[in-house]
Amino acid sequence: MKKLIFIHGNSQSARIWDHIISSKTLSAYRCIAINLPGHGGNLPKDWNDEDYTIPKIGQWLENYLFQQQPDEYILVGFSYASNIIGEALSLPGCKGIVLIGSSAIGRDAGLEQVLLPNPYGEALMAAEPDPSILNGFIRIQLLIQNEAVFALMKEAYLHTHPAVRTNIPKVLMNQGLADEIAAILAFQLPVLAIAGVEEKNVVPDYLDRTRLVKRLWNGKTHLVENAAHAVHVDQPKIFLELLSEFASAVFK
Repeated sequence: MKKLIFIHGNSQSARIWDHIISSKTLSAYRCIAINLPGHGGNLPKDWNDEDYTIPKIGQWLENYLFQQQPDEYILVGFSYASNIIGEALSLPGCKGIVLIGSSAIGRDAGLEQVLLPNPYGEALMAAEPDPSILNGFIRIQLLIQNEAVFALMKEAYLHTHPAVRTNIPKVLMNQGLADEIAAILAFQLPVLAIAGVEEKNVVPDYLDRTRLVKRLWNGKTHLVENAAHAVHVDQPKIFLELLSEFASAVFK
């Protein structure tokens, strides 16, 4: 059975996909939501604090896919997952990539072209941010406020290994990230880019002004009304329709 592999964002967990992978819309596929290292209780035994970096987690993803040996699959990544995908050297068996609220960077678009000013941005890199910062950070991921989802996201954040976040500025300072946009382009796969019109974290359509535009499905980022960063949470029906249409096209 063809697979859809879902990857969460920074300091979240596989549970953010529960309502998506249980949808009848995707019943033709085997849906798998994974926890990246440092998230959702996935703490590799041989990893130290300094190992929880975006590049090494990208290597972990590549190794995970190699070990699982899925024949045909689509990777679905939310936010930070776009960076992780861009740090992998190969995606064996992958037929397509879905990026929601992409934050992948590279020569075509650096942090200043990708990130929007964010009063709660400290939460992306802090071990233990002030509660008001954390609450604000989670709330701006969503346009449609849902207290159950808010509680789920906050719990996931608090149970994420702090080194996932504290290593980010260290890697950036050392220019330790790959040209993630170029890497995703080099996979030579179709890419469905989705962003919310009410996005508060990243520039919604910045990928349209990069070399990756030549790989974007329908030639552009799909902008979804009445949605912020977490489009799949704010507008699950529209997200599922886009994903289903993309999967049908990719898995011909």
